Amino acid sequence: MSEVNIDAGLFYKRLSIFQKQLTANNIPQALIIVGARSDDNTYKKSTVLQNWLLGYEFIHTAIYITDKKCIFITSEGKSKHLKHLTNQKPDLVELWIRTKDVEHNKQLFIKLLETMTKLDSKYGKILKDKYDGKFIDEWNQILNDDNNNNNNNTTNDHALSAVDLAVTVSQALAVKDSEEFNNTKIASNASVVMMDTFVNDMMIIVDDEKKITNSQLTDQIEDKIENNKWYLKTKLGKNLLQSIKDFDPEYLEYCYSPIIQSGGDYDLKPSAVSTDKPLIGEGVILSSIGLRYKSYCSNIARTFLIDPTSEMETNYDFLLQLQKYIVDNLLKDGVPANKVYQDTIDYIKKERPDLVNHFTKNCGWLLGMEFRDSTFILNAKTTDRKLTTGQIISLTIGFNNLSNDKNDKNDKNDNKTNHQKNKQTYALLLTDTIKITDDSSILLTNYSKDRAAISFSFNDDNETQKENNNNNNKRPGLSQTSNTTGLKLESTENTAILKSKLRHENTNADDANSEKLRQEIQIKLHEKRLQEGLARFSKADATDADDFKPIFKKYESYVRESQIPNSVNDLKIHIDYKNQTIILPISGRPVPFHINSYKSGSQNEEGDFTYLRLNFNSPGAGGNVTKKQELPYEDSPDNSFLRSITIRSRDRQRMVDVYKAIQDLKKDSVKREQEKKQMADVITQANLIELKGSRVKKLNNVFIRPTPDTKKIGGVLQIHENGLRYQSQPQSQSNFKNDQKLMYYFPILNIYFSNLVKMN
Repeated sequence: MSEVNIDAGLFYKRLSIFQKQLTANNIPQALIIVGARSDDNTYKKSTVLQNWLLGYEFIHTAIYITDKKCIFITSEGKSKHLKHLTNQKPDLVELWIRTKDVEHNKQLFIKLLETMTKLDSKYGKILKDKYDGKFIDEWNQILNDDNNNNNNNTTNDHALSAVDLAVTVSQALAVKDSEEFNNTKIASNASVVMMDTFVNDMMIIVDDEKKITNSQLTDQIEDKIENNKWYLKTKLGKNLLQSIKDFDPEYLEYCYSPIIQSGGDYDLKPSAVSTDKPLIGEGVILSSIGLRYKSYCSNIARTFLIDPTSEMETNYDFLLQLQKYIVDNLLKDGVPANKVYQDTIDYIKKERPDLVNHFTKNCGWLLGMEFRDSTFILNAKTTDRKLTTGQIISLTIGFNNLSNDKNDKNDKNDNKTNHQKNKQTYALLLTDTIKITDDSSILLTNYSKDRAAISFSFNDDNETQKENNNNNNKRPGLSQTSNTTGLKLESTENTAILKSKLRHENTNADDANSEKLRQEIQIKLHEKRLQEGLARFSKADATDADDFKPIFKKYESYVRESQIPNSVNDLKIHIDYKNQTIILPISGRPVPFHINSYKSGSQNEEGDFTYLRLNFNSPGAGGNVTKKQELPYEDSPDNSFLRSITIRSRDRQRMVDVYKAIQDLKKDSVKREQEKKQMADVITQANLIELKGSRVKKLNNVFIRPTPDTKKIGGVLQIHENGLRYQSQPQSQSNFKNDQKLMYYFPILNIYFSNLVKMN
């Protein structure tokens, strides 16, 4: 936490908001205790409140808040980041520092308990949040001892009783200020760009009939964020994200793993996951994506119709109509949460009663640092919460378990197979992130959802026989039904002659035949050049190719154990520069790691210790897949991999020196690999067979481009028996034997070499 910088002004402002909310809910005091970090649930309200107040998560920390006081109980290492809060307002903020003295820490909790008991017997806490760790155990022990003592007393006047603080925290965080809104807007833009990226990938997969599962496609989409420049690959990303002045992709995270569903098996709950079933390129494909920026969440979901029936189209049109009704009439300041859901149900009963039982159990939820606020769900049970100007809502509506087992009489496609006509079940889902205002709501996830934009025909058999005859040159496959903003589709036409070249309408038959013959020759030449290029260049060089396959490089540090240096007996970290190896002490033994297995590292300080984290390459690491690097390992079920290791030490300077040595060794290794690649295409030249005397033909004032020297100096080109010699200065000369492709014995302006040339 060496780079922690807490905004004091923002802290005081938000602390005041929370204190006022405590008073409004008649809660005299609140205690928020966070123990050890847990990856099971990143949206615990205790952690969310810490992030909202301080901008960071402080583990093993207690925050006690009343209407006039805020007390932090934390370790000495974390206290230095909070000290400036007490300096500016010592009457408001106090800092109680824990040490290694067990008795001292116990007295801090006893003092806190006495302070709470003296103020009131009631206090607020997040009842659902459960934490583990030594910090929590110590507090629970003090609290249990106090409860036991109170139970032995007949009066029992001082027993503490806890009330749930979840609603109070939700109310304090509900209304977003300008900074929070900007972060949510950036997160929404990122979700839109990622959805557009998914659409592009999905269209290619379906059109090419590639075999892939829903979960595999989810992993591909999820890994894209590992590359900080992922959003620059689409025009939409450049427009929505690159144009933001202070945008930093390092702050982008997923709220949840993207959810991709297809093939008749759908779950519209936010807790759904992508299945391992194959992606079915017909019927309905659902995609839900949520990104957060600086911890502020966004959410978007779209339904994509592939060769849909008219029944699917009708139901989807009603879903759009329903969303418009909710946004225009219900998402307004002062509307109760349960009224939004109930009025939506009434509207469905009036317009499409057959869809009521298929509607989702709610219309969305409150969005913020917590992805789904369980105390503010737009359903029939939330009777005590109202929409307020400044809130951010995830409006999520849909219909599940829709049956399409009847023949579609209105379907114009008579050639569809029975499987296409008699699809089993399907679902429709539509999610957008919306801000509540005094007037009309603001849509933050502005991405195409009109049926014309999300409906695709990949095997368009709806054309008549006459149309097929008139469009023989049209490529079968993707058919663009709409060209709306956010979804860019390529034209499906692939005619043999461009329309822009049809300048004359009265072309005779001979000209047409000549043009056709010329094109056939051009195609053959193109194929020939293509094969020559493929023969010269490896696919591994084409880093932007979709079918990129990594090159596995085998390496080893030591053939036998005796080759390990004797200096490793001290069980310290050693760097073997000769063998390019990092030697780590693990379980009392030196374990070598080749520098090619090392991926990245980090160093930070906390308290009296310095931590060194080393990350290693391993199968499934998203960074390698996204950046398309050559993987220095072979992915095999027989191999075991260490993904990361963290080492701590009190010797700070030693850890700094080790980390610098590892980084330098990695840089040298990468530099050698790059030089090796650059020299891969250089042709090894044979010895030049020189011609003697007057037989040597010379050409003066010859220049080489690019100029190898700092100054542009002309030289002399000599022709010998098996090659050329170029000499620009008496002490500098270069011979070209096997590098020239053709030799011209008539006046020319330039000579081009087919391969790279190494200059002496």
